[in-house]
Amino acid sequence: MKPLTLLPSFLDRLADPAFFRTFFARALWVLAVVAGVTLAFAFILNWKDAFSYEGEILAGCIVYQVFFAAAGYAAVHILLLRAENLRELEPGGMPAAAASVVILRAVGEAWAVAGALLGLGTGLFVWIAGRRSSPLLGTTDFLFPHLRAGEASFVGGGVLIGKGLLCSLAALLLTYLLAELLQRLSRQVGAVSSVS
Repeated sequence: MKPLTLLPSFLDRLADPAFFRTFFARALWVLAVVAGVTLAFAFILNWKDAFSYEGEILAGCIVYQVFFAAAGYAAVHILLLRAENLRELEPGGMPAAAASVVILRAVGEAWAVAGALLGLGTGLFVWIAGRRSSPLLGTTDFLFPHLRAGEASFVGGGVLIGKGLLCSLAALLLTYLLAELLQRLSRQVGAVSSVS
């Protein structure tokens, strides 16, 4: 058996549109599972930190954890739904472009929903606990930098909620715009190649 004989076989199979769709649907499914497990560990670590506090801070941590769990569930659920959409794409056309459209939408939707819910959670934490939200975001800080810190005041909590919602809407709009542009471009390329 020659070394690396699996790679050419895999690449040949990847050129088949049905296999391509199935492969990327499974990859998105695996991403959802990995994200779910990672978020579950982050949720547990957040609880460990939450119970080191008392009173209003603990109450704020509990509220934040509820929103964190909802954000994690929603993001994973969106990725799983879009993996199913990817698997059910109609044959024909340009499979890489069609898969890219679904994946762009999945990433935008998951990030937007999670960002909006975490923005609400951090804003409510600031209002309830009367403290800055930065200790809460240790596990998700790199994904949602717009939710860092903020004043420990009523206005600061409102700003976090507003930034969470506004950035989520902007991300959703941007990813949907890119997906639609990619979809239109692939249709035009398909129309040109069918005429030729």
